[in-house]
Amino acid sequence: MRQRIFIHGAIYDEFATLFAQKVKQLKVGNGCNESVDIGPLIHGRAVSKVQAHVKDAKDKGGIVIAGGQPRPDLGPIFLNQQSL
Repeated sequence: MRQRIFIHGAIYDEFATLFAQKVKQLKVGNGCNESVDIGPLIHGRAVSKVQAHVKDAKDKGGIVIAGGQPRPDLGPIFLNQQSL
């Protein structure tokens, strides 16, 4: 599984904008439903780990352009893909 994308600085802003737009179009929900793109994380510890990564990135100057927040309307182990 790939976990990183390296983007040349000359195209970074355009790429980030287009990438965020595409991510925001993904549907979050029951992973067994074929119309869903993003299912739940595996357990609460995984949610905590993702949230810790997001916090660490923000603390170091990163900007969240899509997702990272809980989706309690779907259940305790779902995170969204929308803008914060």
